[in-house]
Amino acid sequence: MKKFLTLILMLYSAGIFAADARKIALVIGNASYPSARLKNPVNDANALAARLREAGFDVVLKTDANQKEMSRAINQFGERIKLGGTALFYYAGHGIQVRGKNFLIPVDADIGSEAGVRGESVDLDQVLDQLGTANVGLVILDACRNNPFETRFRRSGGAGLAQVDAPTGTLLAYATAPGKTASDGNGGNGLYTSALLKAMSVPGLKIEDVFKQVRNEVIRASENQQTPWESSSLTAEFYFVPDNSKPEVAVAKLREMEKDQQELLQEMHKLKAELLAMKERGAGQSATVAAAQTAASTPGIPGAESKVAVEPKPEIQLALARPENAAPSATPAIPSSLHASGWAERLKLVEQAKNDLTLVKALALLLDVSKDDDLTLLVAHDAYIRHLLWPTSYALGVDANGSLIWGIASNWKSERFSIETALEFCARKPDDKCKVVLHNGAFNVKDFLAVAGSLSAQSVSSVRTDFLTHAAEPAVETSMLSSSPMRVQKGISFKRDP
Repeated sequence: MKKFLTLILMLYSAGIFAADARKIALVIGNASYPSARLKNPVNDANALAARLREAGFDVVLKTDANQKEMSRAINQFGERIKLGGTALFYYAGHGIQVRGKNFLIPVDADIGSEAGVRGESVDLDQVLDQLGTANVGLVILDACRNNPFETRFRRSGGAGLAQVDAPTGTLLAYATAPGKTASDGNGGNGLYTSALLKAMSVPGLKIEDVFKQVRNEVIRASENQQTPWESSSLTAEFYFVPDNSKPEVAVAKLREMEKDQQELLQEMHKLKAELLAMKERGAGQSATVAAAQTAASTPGIPGAESKVAVEPKPEIQLALARPENAAPSATPAIPSSLHASGWAERLKLVEQAKNDLTLVKALALLLDVSKDDDLTLLVAHDAYIRHLLWPTSYALGVDANGSLIWGIASNWKSERFSIETALEFCARKPDDKCKVVLHNGAFNVKDFLAVAGSLSAQSVSSVRTDFLTHAAEPAVETSMLSSSPMRVQKGISFKRDP
């Protein structure tokens, strides 16, 4: 148990299991409307995106976006949220309400009547629908300007935006109260966003207190003409800039840590039960085949003349990942080893369970992982992978010494580059052989079996110890973000140092 708690502390300090460990944001600022241009939304969006990146968010920024660009960005935002974490949506620009529903206006909107609003704009509900899997969902709308199309409507839809209750786990923040309008501001940023940029930089300020500070600042600066408003159903604590020296922040982190410990233990016990069931099924199948083979080869037993069909094992071919322009070298011969029979037994279990496998189950079966601490390590690795941003590729292979090697690449600009990068991280020497066995959550059991089939130079226990020891070490993972240059993140990773 002491080892287990040490592992949790290590993972928690790396930020993997904190509620805000995986933070993504979509920021949109629209200003260049043909007939109703605004001054500050693009400035506001750029400034907020920069501040969010400083706070550890992976940000997608869109400015002066048309309807197609907005809808596509929101849908992609939803895909990235599926793995949980904190998700923030910010919009600055024109927004209107029609019959109690709120719509965000793209720069190419051509709204001739109230009936045309839905077809020319983006329904706020489209954003809210994407936040269901986020641990913390934040929607910030600096969009409560005057309705530029109101004169074309038969009846007034109402000023500003309509009141909307926040879904569970979500906070909705408006630049002003429902039904009211907000100032575009006279400075380099809008009045509301300017106050927000200041408040979100204060260490140890809980999210609810951030917006309380914003409200006070806006009321003061507008001389009571504008009052920001929020609707919150948050179920977790969140800080843009945590201050662990503050007691309330430390208590919140401790509660999250206790919750993570319990969830990790539950996952470990679940995995252990599933592995046991797989092993029992495998043993039963082996006994049935052995009995059939005995009957077929024993004279006097009916059916002894028939042969038991044994499916031939497919030929295993491994792709050789080699640094560009590197001279090819002869692959060292893996000796016929005393360990081969042990690997054959493990490989057989994996093959028998191949229709019901994930990466973590396959590794546990292959490496004969049964101790609680070791199973917890694998579960923690699995959780880490699931929290990476797509596209994510995980390569596994065998080096010249018969050890498992691995590499991971996440959030690169294209699927192909993600795959190629994972292979490069895995196969760092000409003799290293790797295959991508996991891509965007999809497990490739065929390639996993191909890699596993090359293990025979060392014992199962030796490879298991080496893999778990190195896999638990903090490592550096490089990511190529679509909206910023290469950056380096600290975290628990499968990428092993050379």
